[in-house]
Order: sequence, then C-alpha cells, then structure tokens
Amino acid sequence: LIAGITHELNNPLAAISGYAQLLQMTEGLDPQVRQDVTRIHEQAQRAARIVRNLLTFAREHTSMRKPTDIHQLLQQTLELQAYQLRVENISVELRLAPEPLAVLGDPHQLQQVFFNLITNARDAMTGASDGGRLTIWTERIGEMVQVHVADTGPGLSADVRRHLFEPFFTTKEVGKGTGLGLSICFGIVSDHGGRIWAKEDTIAGAEFIIALPYTYEIPERSA
Repeated sequence: LIAGITHELNNPLAAISGYAQLLQMTEGLDPQVRQDVTRIHEQAQRAARIVRNLLTFAREHTSMRKPTDIHQLLQQTLELQAYQLRVENISVELRLAPEPLAVLGDPHQLQQVFFNLITNARDAMTGASDGGRLTIWTERIGEMVQVHVADTGPGLSADVRRHLFEPFFTTKEVGKGTGLGLSICFGIVSDHGGRIWAKEDTIAGAEFIIALPYTYEIPERSA
C-alpha cells in the first residue's frame, strides 16, 4: 500500500518541482514572488525525499551511505524549520559537541529523522501552550554519536511510550498526523546500525535520543 501510494505521488511532485523551476527562470519576476517560488521548489524537493523515505519503509529504496557531518545536518534541518519555530514562539538552544561528529549514513534519510523529531516537538509544545523551548545537543559516547532532542511540551504517557514506534500510531488529531513519522525514524536509524528511544526519567516534556555509529572518515562539506 505504501509503495503504491508513494509511486502515485511521484508524478504530481515532479510536476510541481518542474513548473516551479520554470517560473524561477521567468524574466522580470517580482523578487518576493521569486522567493515564494523558490520555497515551493524546496518544499517539493523535501516532499520527494519523504516519498523516498516511505519507499525505504516499504523496503523499496537502497540508501546511499557516505561520511556525514551530523552538526552540519542539524543546522541545515533547523534552518528549514526556523520560520515556523519563530512564528510559534519556540526558542531553540543548539549545543554541539566541541569535536566534529560524523557518521556513515544517507544524509537525506538522517535529515528526515531530525526533521520529524523537531516537528513532533514543535507540535507538542504549540498544542499545549503558547510556545516553548526546543533543546538539541550532541555528544560522543565511545564509538557512538548521540543526538538529543528535548522539548518543554506535556511529555509522554506510559501508554503512548508503549506504542511510540508502531506504524500508524499517532496522538494527533485526524488529518494532522499519519502515524508514520516515528516508525520511519525507527526504520532509518535501525538500518544505519543505530538506536532511537525516548528517555523515561524526564521531569517535564519529552526527550528523544538517537545513537549512531561514529566514523573516522572525513565528510565532504556541502554548500
């Protein structure tokens, strides 16, 4: 079912991306309109990456592994969410380990994991109050890289914890969540030889931890 749906989504996504690129090449386009079209293209590309991740969930996509800078990936992911976080009055604290941290992975898939966790944290905080605080930090423990994503939302009940990574399980309203986000995260992280879990002894809010095998290979820097 998932594979069939994602294949059907590829055609309209390709059309949206293609027409957005054509509009970008239009001479005399108003700068604000050009900026909006650029955002449409970027989001169409992101949706295409989500489709690829769904195909991974359906075991129809082989990830492309390469040395990946976790710090750069986190910063890029936060940039994608910066506007929405600011609008929803959520402050962000990013604490990166002093040493470079790299893993051997598919950067698009790993970015989707981070994006999902940040989105879930944002939704939890805005659903419970007017704003909040998102804290992300990294550390190296032995041969593993750990990424922590914590929020000041209402936290996770014992019942929710039991079903967190099950496909189609969601606490969001109908039409606002597919219930695939965390199960896809679990699949991607597991496929990378890592672990993902929710910390149990948090005083308030929720904290998710991702642990991925560290690599000594030096990643290429992207623009």
